[in-house]
Amino acid sequence: MKSLNEIIDSLKNAIKSKNSQFNVNEGTIINDILINVPAQEINDLYTELGNVSNKVLLNNLTSDELDSLGSSLFIPRRVALPSKGKIIFRALNVTPSINIPKGTLVGTSSFSIYKNISFTLDSDITMDSTNSRFVGGYYEGEGFATCTSSGTSGNIPANTISLIVSALDSRVVGVYNPESFSGGADLESDNDYLNRILLLLRSGSSIGTLSYLRYLIESHPSARVLDYHVYLPNNPKLKRNPYGDSIDVYVISKLESQVTETLSTDDYNHLIPSHKPVFSLSPTSGITFVPDWDSDFARSSKSLDHFEVSTSGSFEVTYTYNKNIEDLQNWIDDPDHKPLTLDVLIKEAKIKDVKVVVWIIKKGGYDTDTLRTNVLTSLKNFINSNKLNQNIYLSDIVGVIEGVDGVDYIDTDVNGELRISLYSKYEKDTGYPTQAQPVLTTNEIEYFMLDELNSEINIS
Repeated sequence: MKSLNEIIDSLKNAIKSKNSQFNVNEGTIINDILINVPAQEINDLYTELGNVSNKVLLNNLTSDELDSLGSSLFIPRRVALPSKGKIIFRALNVTPSINIPKGTLVGTSSFSIYKNISFTLDSDITMDSTNSRFVGGYYEGEGFATCTSSGTSGNIPANTISLIVSALDSRVVGVYNPESFSGGADLESDNDYLNRILLLLRSGSSIGTLSYLRYLIESHPSARVLDYHVYLPNNPKLKRNPYGDSIDVYVISKLESQVTETLSTDDYNHLIPSHKPVFSLSPTSGITFVPDWDSDFARSSKSLDHFEVSTSGSFEVTYTYNKNIEDLQNWIDDPDHKPLTLDVLIKEAKIKDVKVVVWIIKKGGYDTDTLRTNVLTSLKNFINSNKLNQNIYLSDIVGVIEGVDGVDYIDTDVNGELRISLYSKYEKDTGYPTQAQPVLTTNEIEYFMLDELNSEINIS
């Protein structure tokens, strides 16, 4: 197909062939109106036809043919990945100390919605009176575990793991996961793989294009990005140097990773972690985690997260951080990838926690606990869409709940008003607003997550 310049030359020649006296030079009405405008439209049509043609042809490729095409373009298919997360063991006493070895197998109950999913402990845990918390009559020791199978099925919610499969000291009487597991990913589908290949092809050879930046964000071999928003230069919402060459990319991508480091204090008795952004600090006497919420680099691998101590010196610190953010930043900064004239910063998108409070009347013959679990699961599947810039309406929540098998209707109060409420908070808020809201909104750098622990599903 012809290029834009070739189309313009063809139109000029066609007009000149009709009357050689016509002036088709730059700045003339004939050039600006009768040549440039239709030439641009014809060029756009050619481009679209080319895209459609390419996609039709590529859609006919088999999986093996797609893999071969991707390999020739140095675009490997993304492999399946196992989920990871934190688990906590409970013991009756820890004197003498208890060792829980790496590889210990735990799992979910066969009666759970997320049944028969297994996980292995990533490293040894030592439980003794020094490093174990005493909570609710039990000593607790924490560690990280990895799902034994790859895929999104391992991305389970909090308080789902309950079984200790491996033989342990008889004093160890329980296990649970205080937070959800994340990072599990399925093998990339043919359609998603094809779209990534097309994204690179459309970006051309220039690594400075926005299309190429999008390709990089979506193509990391292990860090999965569920959604993202890019603030380009000259956007007043860009916090860092908005009128320079900076680009901020907010992504939904979470993978907790635990690391232990020996850190030395700076002039302010601060300990600066090597890996950021930090999620949490393992309980350590005399050390306080100070997250960076407000700086221009907040929630990035260059954030000002730090730990505070009262005296100077060296300290061993165990903490968790978002490995995906760090990996994506390193990926973008690689000399083989980085747009040469741009400063690109990867940041965590902000979570907007949602609490749902509802009163439900169930149908006869349905178990209350099972129905409550099913309602929570449906709400989670709807709310946790992992998309930025969304709205949640009270009417949407009503529809989701009433669509669960076993729900008869949602109760009303004495005034006939709907007894269901939506509440949300921001990451720095200490609680939820006292007034329920009929609609919740996020902006281009926020996304919703259901707060299962604080939601109330009242059933009668």
